[in-house]
Amino acid sequence: MDMKRALPLLLLAIFLVGILVVPEDPNRSFVRLDEISLDDEIINKDIVSSNGPYQKRIRVAVYDQPEAGLPTYATGGTYTNNFQNVADILDASGHAVTVLSNQEILDHRLLAVDFDVFVIVDNLPRDNITDFVKEYWLGGGGLLSFNGALGFLFYHGMMYPGVEGDFGLAGAGSLQDWNYLSIGDLDITARHPAAKDYHIGDEISHPDEEYVIWNNNAMPDDIGDHFTTIATVSSLPTTGVVFGIDNPDRGGKIVQIPGNCSVVSPWQESILLDAVDWLCPRPKGRILFDLSHKPYYGVDLWETGYAIFPNRYADWRDTLVNKTYTFDKLWPSADGNLTAQNLAGYDILIVVAPGLSFIADEVNAVTNWIDSGGSLLALGDQEGFFNDEQIHMNYLLTSFGLEWNTTHNAVGTIDGMTIHPSCESVNLLTSGLVGIVNCESPAFPVVTTDLDEIIVAAEEYGDGRIVLTADINFFDKSNIEDSDNGRFGVNLVNWLSAAKATVLVYTDGGWRIDTDYNYYRSQLASALNELDLRFQMSNNGSFFNNSLVNEQWDLVIWDQNYQGMGPYHGHLMDYLDSGGRAIVRSWDIGSADIWAYLGIKWNHTVEISGPMPVYLWESGHEIFHIPHDYGANNISANVNHYFTDYTYVEPYANATAIAGITETPSGNTSAIILNNEVPAITNAFSISQYLNDTDDSTYPDGYEIFMNEIAYLLRPTIDSPSDKVIEVGSTGETITWTPSSDRPHSYKIMRNAIEIESNPWNGNPIALDLMENSLGTVSFTITVYDSAGYSATDVVSVTKEDTTSPTLVNAPTNLQYEEGKLIHLFNWTFDELLPDTYVLYFNETLEETNPWDGSMISVNVGGLPVGIYNMTLRVNDTSGNRATSSVFLNVTAVPTTTTTTTTSTTTTTSTTTTTSPTTTTTSTTAPTASPQGDNVMLIVIIAFAAAAVVIVIIVVMRKRP
Repeated sequence: MDMKRALPLLLLAIFLVGILVVPEDPNRSFVRLDEISLDDEIINKDIVSSNGPYQKRIRVAVYDQPEAGLPTYATGGTYTNNFQNVADILDASGHAVTVLSNQEILDHRLLAVDFDVFVIVDNLPRDNITDFVKEYWLGGGGLLSFNGALGFLFYHGMMYPGVEGDFGLAGAGSLQDWNYLSIGDLDITARHPAAKDYHIGDEISHPDEEYVIWNNNAMPDDIGDHFTTIATVSSLPTTGVVFGIDNPDRGGKIVQIPGNCSVVSPWQESILLDAVDWLCPRPKGRILFDLSHKPYYGVDLWETGYAIFPNRYADWRDTLVNKTYTFDKLWPSADGNLTAQNLAGYDILIVVAPGLSFIADEVNAVTNWIDSGGSLLALGDQEGFFNDEQIHMNYLLTSFGLEWNTTHNAVGTIDGMTIHPSCESVNLLTSGLVGIVNCESPAFPVVTTDLDEIIVAAEEYGDGRIVLTADINFFDKSNIEDSDNGRFGVNLVNWLSAAKATVLVYTDGGWRIDTDYNYYRSQLASALNELDLRFQMSNNGSFFNNSLVNEQWDLVIWDQNYQGMGPYHGHLMDYLDSGGRAIVRSWDIGSADIWAYLGIKWNHTVEISGPMPVYLWESGHEIFHIPHDYGANNISANVNHYFTDYTYVEPYANATAIAGITETPSGNTSAIILNNEVPAITNAFSISQYLNDTDDSTYPDGYEIFMNEIAYLLRPTIDSPSDKVIEVGSTGETITWTPSSDRPHSYKIMRNAIEIESNPWNGNPIALDLMENSLGTVSFTITVYDSAGYSATDVVSVTKEDTTSPTLVNAPTNLQYEEGKLIHLFNWTFDELLPDTYVLYFNETLEETNPWDGSMISVNVGGLPVGIYNMTLRVNDTSGNRATSSVFLNVTAVPTTTTTTTTSTTTTTSTTTTTSPTTTTTSTTAPTASPQGDNVMLIVIIAFAAAAVVIVIIVVMRKRP
């Protein structure tokens, strides 16, 4: 009896895409990264250092005023409103530009939390919005005015309060402060951050054009250093055309540039871009004052109808802006008041004896906002007079252990100041009739009377903080200058704004620089604000030590210029031992243990004659380049505020000096010393008084070196997850990195040498889902960046192996046919990512081995004689894993049929006809099919455009001898 076997004929089919090109599956993805979405708060805070590697993205509002005519306060002038040219320049420079109409400002869209700078391009705000533009500026927003907008600044007292109410245009009022003049060349008269491209004495050539000018001689003496003339008319040195104002006593910064901006010349564009950067606030925190619930006391005169008594907290607001906070108001809105959207971006909400009730959604929004890191300053007062206000306030405070007492008032003397940051250097508070705060744990008293009545209490809730006072008069215009009320108002806001602070600052000795020295505008504080780092300020050793011991900090800065801090050395060493970081400057470096711990050897000599130049010994060190690329070989100062200016020291073996007071390295003259064992930097010189601009950057040396030291110690870090071995094609496999940074910016991931993802980073863990469909080992390299330009990198190797056999999806089910059928297909389908070959057996005899691409395998088993046959198909993957499917085919005989035919025979006689049947039986057998060809298995791969490949194995059997 003959056997039949199959021999293959392989016809390759392709997708008809291009010319004989088989494309990679477009749906195949090797790696997918979880995307990180940044909320508005993170985006708003991604305003990075102008001295750093990333462009500062300043949020600019540009005023559009197309209406003809003048507002009532204007007494003349010509105005063009060419705002679009300015907006286009700012937009092309990468800033976020929004054009605001009069109505949008009337709707209170102009807020410091949303816009850093407001630009008025040769036009005048209408009468109905002037208060709101001024309110924005008083709250710390920057103003940039062009040409005739100067009249608005004069009339509304922004130039200086003494001119308020006079437009100032020559010939049109009592003042003769500004006018129009056709001028040509300009002279630069000051080195200023708003004009970085220009130096004193530079001449700007410009065709004659009518510009707004002002008379320098008319500027009052008391404006002092706050007003800087940057450029004058070359032929008229007392006639100014560009100025900058930075008045710490009132409002944000101001820059005036001449020109109607019908065409913006290169020099105007240069000053425009530098000015916007300089005008941008760098706040310690952002404050929102609630006007939407009719507070008993308001801030400004124009709040009539919204506050019971307006114009009570203007001085307090000015003080807080002086301390580098921004201050916005929440006006009532039909779109909602205390909503999550309105609270986003603020650090502190101030609520004063609210006359209108809160709805449940507002209470929930405030509570959730506090839980996420916001802080509430609630000002209550006496009992019996504020019945509705008490009910409303206590409803807002429902979730906290604080309550405005509703039964009686305090009768004792306020004299109990606890060891709390808000009470630092506060010995006496002036108040009116005060109420009482009910306080339950976890809330705690802050200020009490001699009868233990609680006047001020606080609570930490989630990531946020709450303070409730029992007097709204502590900070009003009648009391803020009395006793220590003003300091207490600043201290409360300092602590509340530090709810999520990572840096603790101690600095002293400011009184030796100025009796009204503002620590919040010091070189150190300015550096922290530039880096957008929240911090808690202290100027008293015991209060600083209390915060050092009882709270967690990423960085401690110890800038000791006057006081003795010896009792706290041990706590600083404990902090460093626990993994902390520190920058230390001290006038009393000596033999105490802390100095050897920091790697400092004291050489018993100090300099008291004045600051000495500090030379960069390792000029290539990151501290001198990131984020500010310092451009000189030394830092210097020409003032002598402190008694001890430098202490002669040299590093021990556990430290390295990178700068010193000699031009070449000498151990005994070291000035900046890095510890090699703990993350600590010691400055042996009085860095806070280094106010020179030695590298001609327009910023003080001390500010730049402080900023770089802080950024260096707060470099991002990243963990190193273990290398992985995964099954190829598996799902659910993930690499999760947990990097850390106080200033997260962005990240990128490389798969081998190819970048596969680059995204903003908000400080959260970064997860990478692995979907690898090929064997071998690949490396995933992640690099995270902070906003200063520092980075951290980790590499994880992923080895992909295949230990899984192909999976049978479908096997033949049509296991029987009748002999004589020529086409009868057996179809097998296997699931396999990495297919290799198939092997076909017929009755346990190897018939064929061929490549397999993973497609369906179809075998024609037609044309076989009657019998039972075994067909076995084995598939192999590239790793040697295999799967087998064996089926039995039953070929049956065609059934035999019998056919009976009946005929009639008729005989006719003269009288009778007889009919009788006859039956014939025929036996029919199906013919045997002849094989079509000799020993052939035909493998046909049929391809159509955009159709899947199918392997069809047509097996035709013939008898074998």
